[in-house]
Amino acid sequence: MKSLPDFAITIAACAAAGALVWSTSRWWAASRDVETARTADLQAAAIISEVRHLRTLPIIVEDGQTREDRLLGMVSDSLVQAGINPSVIKDVSSESVSAGAGVYHRQTIRVQFESISIPDLGRFLASWKKQHPTWIATTLNVAPMKRAVSGGKSSETSVAWSVSIFFTSSFLGSSALPLSPPQHPPEKLPR
Repeated sequence: MKSLPDFAITIAACAAAGALVWSTSRWWAASRDVETARTADLQAAAIISEVRHLRTLPIIVEDGQTREDRLLGMVSDSLVQAGINPSVIKDVSSESVSAGAGVYHRQTIRVQFESISIPDLGRFLASWKKQHPTWIATTLNVAPMKRAVSGGKSSETSVAWSVSIFFTSSFLGSSALPLSPPQHPPEKLPR
């Protein structure tokens, strides 16, 4: 049989080992919690940084919905500014007007081109962005129509494309206050 001091030493060693295992598991759990908190803090800091950046940007919202009869002129003007013949326009139509967050609404238009080259499309998009910064291209569908044949071989650079572009713009609803104060004509001074 073992002596009493050996038994006490065994019990003490088991208790110390148990305490070591327990404290190690608590330490690992705490270090996981600290790492989770650090990750959450970094994500929150990134969101705060993004919000601060967005607050420095100018408000890009139309005062009202763009009338259907203006849409074709907007597209045609952008094509002319890009040096492209407006005859490539197949269709320009208003697709939808939907309620957005709060007083804001969203308008979507569809622009379709026939027989346009990719470089011309790029010039149009650059011109459109410059002239109409509130209208954002949200969808772009491009499909080849035909290839021009020169000397019996098709040329990759002369492919005509059929293009459908959806542009979306946000605007203030009719119940919203205007972004800028109304412009009144100057008052005439009495003579």
